[in-house]
Amino acid sequence: MNRFLRTDETEEAVSALEMVTEALVGVEDDHYRWKWAIIALHSAVQGFLVLALRGSAGFDVLTKDEARAWAEAVKRGEPLCLSIEKLTTSITEKLTTPSFSISAVS
Repeated sequence: MNRFLRTDETEEAVSALEMVTEALVGVEDDHYRWKWAIIALHSAVQGFLVLALRGSAGFDVLTKDEARAWAEAVKRGEPLCLSIEKLTTSITEKLTTPSFSISAVS
């Protein structure tokens, strides 16, 4: 029996969004459910940021140095987690940096 939970980025993001809806269903009767809705929403946003940034190897979310450090940590069995601040900075940079340019012909 495996002692660890295995999942992937897509499953995490979708599952977190489902948890938001589950927490909100009973919020009228139990206002404490707002806490769980907010936690789940944070997790969903973070998950979808990762999905938006990742490439085919899953390392486009990271700089080259961060990707190297991540790969070494995974080899040692020490998975890491990126902060939501790092993810939002990365997505902002990706969305505001043009991926191509059009030059005017004179």
